[in-house]
Amino acid sequence: MTGYGAVKRFNTEKKEWGFEQLIDLASFENTNEGYIVQDTCSFGAEIFIVKPAKVQEKVTFISNPPRNVFTWEIPHFSDMGDKFYYSDDFLVGDRYWRLGFNPKSGSALPIYLYAQGFRPDAVITNLGRG
Repeated sequence: MTGYGAVKRFNTEKKEWGFEQLIDLASFENTNEGYIVQDTCSFGAEIFIVKPAKVQEKVTFISNPPRNVFTWEIPHFSDMGDKFYYSDDFLVGDRYWRLGFNPKSGSALPIYLYAQGFRPDAVITNLGRG
């Protein structure tokens, strides 16, 4: 879900979602703002598992899986090059995820969330479009 309540779904065609801009790069790099402390910054992702709605109800239920917060600490942020960096994969629910970003991407710092795959013992269903 986005901050506006819209649901972003990951599937085989759409494996990544990102925000255009949460804060501007100048604010992010300003040490007085507190995003970078001792040349280190941390990024996190909070993931919610959205249960499919029953067709006759047209309601989506959201439950927070245990351990749904991942923290990625990035030391020496100001020394990073102009390339894409990825976090290690992390597990939330039955799915593996990773974060990615390019610190020199322009006037904003987009952080992307990638769906990596399912646990080997996960029950995979075809929900279709109802």
